Amino acid sequence: MIITSKSLKNKGGTDMSTELVRNNQYSIVRFYGGDRRGPCIQITSQTNDPYIQLTAKQLEIFIQELRDATESLKGNNETFI
Repeated sequence: MIITSKSLKNKGGTDMSTELVRNNQYSIVRFYGGDRRGPCIQITSQTNDPYIQLTAKQLEIFIQELRDATESLKGNNETFI
């Protein structure tokens, strides 16, 4: 697991999303889904497969990463435009 917490910015330098986790199977990115949806996360496969396969131990880690991402959404004081 690599925790990056890397901000991705638009051309004007405004934070558009933050990469919270990236490993060889998936990435978890936090982004602002607009006024209707608010802060969101996106989970993306890093392989050519349209799905993610996890062992029991990997699932444990994945669940913890989702919990951490959830906390980052709750405590998100960043301004997204």
